[in-house]
Amino acid sequence: MRNSNAIHLKTLNPRKSNWVPPDGQFVSLDLFIKKCYHDIANLNFNRKLSFSNLSKEEWSALRNLCNRNNIVIKPEDKGGAAAVWRTDLYKEDAYRQLFDSTFYLEVCKDLATHHQKTIIIILIIITIIVIIIIIIIIIIIIIIIIIVIIIIITIIIISLNYS
Repeated sequence: MRNSNAIHLKTLNPRKSNWVPPDGQFVSLDLFIKKCYHDIANLNFNRKLSFSNLSKEEWSALRNLCNRNNIVIKPEDKGGAAAVWRTDLYKEDAYRQLFDSTFYLEVCKDLATHHQKTIIIILIIITIIVIIIIIIIIIIIIIIIIIVIIIIITIIIISLNYS
């Protein structure tokens, strides 16, 4: 762990959004939301659990472990087990992994904003390309319609000349 060159990790503050999809635009989404509201409305938050596979003593021990600040309890990656770490060792291992230049690169600023702007630019370019392709397809269809009309008019003129 580097003490003299310690970096300050900042937490992301995502923007709060009040956006709600308009009713009727996505029928499947509206149905899903309606069913979610129905299920939530029917939940009984006051009911007691009818059983537990832990005794009162085990629950008490578990609560005591969760309230300790000198240990960290995290789920294991595999197998559904839990890992219990001393807090100092957990932090030490976290810093060891973060400072491993094989997998991580220390950056001076938050790159999320830059990447977000790049993605937006790419999406705008793709949208413009799609619009151009649609316009070209419409122009081709109009040209085909004009050619068909010319052929029909030519056939009518030729048939009138022969009759």
